Amino acid sequence: MLPSTLLRIKRRGNKVLPNFASLNYENEFAASLLIDVYEEHVGKTIGELEDSLEDVEDQLEDMGYHPKFIRGLIELLNRLVETEKPKTKIPPDIARKTVFAVSSERGFAITDTARIEILSEAARRLNASMEEVVEAFNASYDDSEVITKFDAPHPIDLLKQYNLSLLQTLIFKATSMSLIANMTGSEAKSLLRMVKRLGLMYIADKENGVVKLHIDGPASTLTLTRRYGTRMARIIPLILRLRTWRIRADIYHMKRHFLMELDERYSNLMPSRSPIEETFDSMVEEDFMLKFKALSLGWEITREPEPLIAESSIFIPDFALTKNDLKVYLEIMGFWTSDYIERKIRKLEAIKEPIIIAISKDLACTKNIDETLSSLPKSKVIVFEGKLRLSDVMPILKELEQQRDMTMPKEIRPPPSQVDEKAITSYLSKIQEEPLQNVLNTLKTFGIQDIQEANKILRKHGLIIIWKGLDQSKAIVRRIY
Repeated sequence: MLPSTLLRIKRRGNKVLPNFASLNYENEFAASLLIDVYEEHVGKTIGELEDSLEDVEDQLEDMGYHPKFIRGLIELLNRLVETEKPKTKIPPDIARKTVFAVSSERGFAITDTARIEILSEAARRLNASMEEVVEAFNASYDDSEVITKFDAPHPIDLLKQYNLSLLQTLIFKATSMSLIANMTGSEAKSLLRMVKRLGLMYIADKENGVVKLHIDGPASTLTLTRRYGTRMARIIPLILRLRTWRIRADIYHMKRHFLMELDERYSNLMPSRSPIEETFDSMVEEDFMLKFKALSLGWEITREPEPLIAESSIFIPDFALTKNDLKVYLEIMGFWTSDYIERKIRKLEAIKEPIIIAISKDLACTKNIDETLSSLPKSKVIVFEGKLRLSDVMPILKELEQQRDMTMPKEIRPPPSQVDEKAITSYLSKIQEEPLQNVLNTLKTFGIQDIQEANKILRKHGLIIIWKGLDQSKAIVRRIY
């Protein structure tokens, strides 16, 4: 994205659009001229490049080009440059620190004589010549870095990237965005999975083959705005790949709300290549899946199963947890606000399959966190901080399993679950130090209900309970061998 200070927009009434650059000869000429300057400065310093760019900017502005357009192209070209510090005998940071140390002792160098004396003393301390100190000192500044590589784009590709950046930057100011598109099943899954992995707040519906996707925008959140907005902008390249699409976004700009409407007719102004399929997997999800698999709990875990459809809503849960004929879905929510959680749960209630919803306090985009979380149904919602623990999820799975067993005819009910020694050994072997309450909660999922029985098992596996007063919540389990 471009910095918002470079954003160019067109306003008409209550509507707004990015001021896209036309793919014409005049704009191609400006892009070509700037690209040539960068190519000519490979092997030269950033300072030399910036001096030349100032001359070219003045030239283009005299020809009638808008300054923000020129600066936007330069901003994109700067990302294609690779540099390195010039090689000096003395490390630049050490030369800089030494010169400033001498200067702080002797006062500012307001005359040439004072300057030479400071540099001479710095050279003496560094056991180097004054010329070597000056060279290293100058190398500490960014404009002294040498351009080693420039990946020159085609002028038209640069203009298309500029237009994409304008759109992404405007989306950053959105309070909400709706997408209506005809897309294949694979396209819908690809788009929804990207939206989920980015942790965006979304509701998806499908009617007569048309997918409607509503996403809460970064300007609708109270916190984490930049982090959220950057992620939301990354789905735009996926939308541009669709054959037919229409975007409606509420844009909050200059303390006013504007409507932005775009459709597939604008696709030719932006890059047509497929975006890199980046992976935005949550560390929370990865950690949970690895631990779940490692414990051999008798449940199978599947990442991102097939979408669920309830009435017109489309939903891809993070996990499907399966044991025999019982399947439970687990959704670990990304960014959230109070309004989003309420809307999401209403949608999920229409799905008949059992669903566990895990909500991270760390991704709250609202101030009234505790008030919101206290109003949610406790039977299906887990609230956690940091990592999602198995001890949070297993009691709910066990309860659902018991409910399933009670509804089955007696003659086909499975026998009462036995203590799984292998699973217990696998779990305890990984513990070095862990809060006692976490360990007890997990052992309960294995059928160990009594703390005295748990203590015997812990000692058998080289673990002891260390008490800190009488409060069980402060006790820890620690390995002794």
